[in-house]
Amino acid sequence: MDGDAFHMDVEKRQSLLEWLQTFTTDDPIGTGLPSVTSWQTVADGVFLARVLHHIEPEYLNLSGIKDEGGVASNWILKLANFNAIARSIENFYHDEIAVRCEVATHVDLNRIARAEVVDTAVEVELSKLAAMVLYCAVNCAERQTFVVRIMALEQRVQQSVMAMLEQLTTVFPPLSPVHGLASPALRGSSIGLLDSTPIRGFSGDESGDVRDLKERLSAMEKKWQDAEQDKRAITEEYEKVALEVRNARLRIAGLEEDNSRLNGERQQAVARDNKKLEELVNAEKHVLSVELQAKTDELHQIKHESAERMMVLEHEVRRQADELDISRSKLVALAKLESTVTKYKQKLDEMNTVKEHVREVEAQNASYLEKMLDLESTVKTMASLKASIEKYKNQVVELETANVEALSTLQVKDQKCRQLQDELESALHGKEFLEHQLEEMRSHVPSNDGGRDDMYTSAADVLGGGLNLREQVARLQHDNRRLQQLVDGLSETSSSATSPAVSGDVLALQNERDDALRMKQVWQDKAVETKRQFDALVDATKGMGPGVSSAQLAQLESTNTRLATQLQAHEEQARKMAANVEETDSFRATIAELTNRLKDKESVINNLSQDKEKLETYTKKTLHAVQSKYMLAVSVHRNQISERQAKVEMLENKLKELKAGQKREQALLMSSFYEVYWRGNAETDDDAADAGGRCPAPGCVAADETDGPRRSQALAELLSKGGDEEGWEYTL
Repeated sequence: MDGDAFHMDVEKRQSLLEWLQTFTTDDPIGTGLPSVTSWQTVADGVFLARVLHHIEPEYLNLSGIKDEGGVASNWILKLANFNAIARSIENFYHDEIAVRCEVATHVDLNRIARAEVVDTAVEVELSKLAAMVLYCAVNCAERQTFVVRIMALEQRVQQSVMAMLEQLTTVFPPLSPVHGLASPALRGSSIGLLDSTPIRGFSGDESGDVRDLKERLSAMEKKWQDAEQDKRAITEEYEKVALEVRNARLRIAGLEEDNSRLNGERQQAVARDNKKLEELVNAEKHVLSVELQAKTDELHQIKHESAERMMVLEHEVRRQADELDISRSKLVALAKLESTVTKYKQKLDEMNTVKEHVREVEAQNASYLEKMLDLESTVKTMASLKASIEKYKNQVVELETANVEALSTLQVKDQKCRQLQDELESALHGKEFLEHQLEEMRSHVPSNDGGRDDMYTSAADVLGGGLNLREQVARLQHDNRRLQQLVDGLSETSSSATSPAVSGDVLALQNERDDALRMKQVWQDKAVETKRQFDALVDATKGMGPGVSSAQLAQLESTNTRLATQLQAHEEQARKMAANVEETDSFRATIAELTNRLKDKESVINNLSQDKEKLETYTKKTLHAVQSKYMLAVSVHRNQISERQAKVEMLENKLKELKAGQKREQALLMSSFYEVYWRGNAETDDDAADAGGRCPAPGCVAADETDGPRRSQALAELLSKGGDEEGWEYTL
């Protein structure tokens, strides 16, 4: 039956987990734990301890339960938790239901505590312990609350839990009860509660399964009543036995008083015998004390030398530790280890080669680092260089623009000068032609006709006669000289002069130039028409002869005056239009030159951008190569440092072994002195026993000569195990 009760299959384990899940809603139990219970949650014993404390707080104190964060990884703390739970269960079974229960015989607590992973075997052991906690819940003073929780579960879980409770009831044989609290009244109330509590998943009508459960509960209640009757009978017998035990304890107390009195008398007799023995042994003890003092002095001297040697060694170790902390690249050879000198020399040779390699790597790393710093400084100065380049570019563009404007202005002025020279030549030719015509006209006109002379003079003036033509020629020559001086000044100051900025509205300039050309053509047509009218008028004047009236002459003079005024206005507008045309041509030439220069600069900028991208790509590749080589060298250096650290640790371990050997030698020397002292005392006791004919103390046994070697062998075994000096003194 025990095997059936503690045979935990998957269904029973799952039912127990669902029953434990009902406790997670309670505040003190579910604090700090996940809302879903699993065997991993129960594996540290904290959850089961809280559940058991909630069931019966008197039997388990939560202050003894270790619920820190490191409990899951420390099997000792887990084992302590499960041992506390086991003791509480055993006390509850013994006090409440009068059953002897040893949890260790049913549950392997050591396996649960030492298991790092909760497998099936650990789940089985945990479910056994949870079943015992369930049995405590249905037998405590507040059993109704926990029975209601069980009946609130699903039907299959209820059936599984009831089956486990029925099996556990028959497992533990009842013993003599002391403080049993179960009563038929409480159990009857629990049966009534079960009758009135609806089961989850069923309607109000009773089914066959429910009746079966009720019948099984009734049978269990009858068994409990029979157990109560047996418990009362056993309680009466237990009281009788307790009375007999009290009487026996009283008799034992009287015997102990007699024994203490006899022991006091015996101690007084032993004191008298010891006093007599002390008087007999004092002389021989004095001799032995002198010898012991000599040996003790020698031992102190040896201890002093050993202590000095240990101090020297400790100072050496501290010095080596300081040197290792300052520079891990140096190792100090142990001069007193003669057997390992050759080996250490070989290691030092190897270390020298490694140091040379490290120095080479460090030199290479230094060169790489310098290259990296140079490249980084170059990269940092790129921004300032770019700004300087842009500044210089702007200055170059401004200077070139000024140069182009000056050249275009110079070309326009040269062209204007040539045009003015052509106009001057044409004006001179016109002047000669007009003078020739004037001479011809004067030759045809009679010399005595003053009015006619006045008429022709005014007509010559309208055409730009001799005086006016001279004035125009003088003006043109003056303008020519002024323009020539302006051209010379522009050629001298073309390198430093700056012209105003070219207007961006090129279309407006072109429209103005076209309008000026059209107006020039219109005024030229008007001038040709006026000249034609003047020629016609001259011809008409020639045909009139001397019969021209004064009114006609006045009309002709007014017409000539009006035509001369219009001609001057037309010439002024023509000059303005010519100036606008010249300025427009200058702007066009400047724009064309600047466009060509801009295209050249754009091509140069594109080439510079390509060179910049190539330089950046090369810089990135170089930095990546240097970084990879540097990281490789650093990893090699770290590996070498780890190897040297391992060698240093090996040397430290050897030094520790040397210290341990020295301690063992010192302990053996001390044990030999203790053995000599013990043998001297044994021989003194033997002599005293032979002289007195009895043992020096009651109950003593004569010392055997073989005790000395046996003690020496025991001391040697202790020394081989590495015990300390205090342990040896205690053993001796």
